[in-house]
Amino acid sequence: MQYARTKNGSTFIIQCSADYKGNDIAKLKIGGGVPGFMERCVANQTCVAVSLKKWMCNLESRKGGAASKSGDVDSAVLTKRVKIDVGEEGVEETEEED
Repeated sequence: MQYARTKNGSTFIIQCSADYKGNDIAKLKIGGGVPGFMERCVANQTCVAVSLKKWMCNLESRKGGAASKSGDVDSAVLTKRVKIDVGEEGVEETEEED
């Protein structure tokens, strides 16, 4: 398995030729490629995966029901979310296992 890590330390498992249809939270076309899409997923508390097709990205609310595709769609499943909380004491990092 191939893993990817975001700037803040959240991790994803890369799944080639997989798409999570029907669980879309948002469709995005943003710069930054795959790392940018994963950062957006980490920032959205309901996101557990991203499906990528060229430079379009779907944020996914569930990771069940992956449909196999012939190489045109890839996915990344969030395995560990590291969020940054800003409270009265300053910045604190917390980890959540998904």
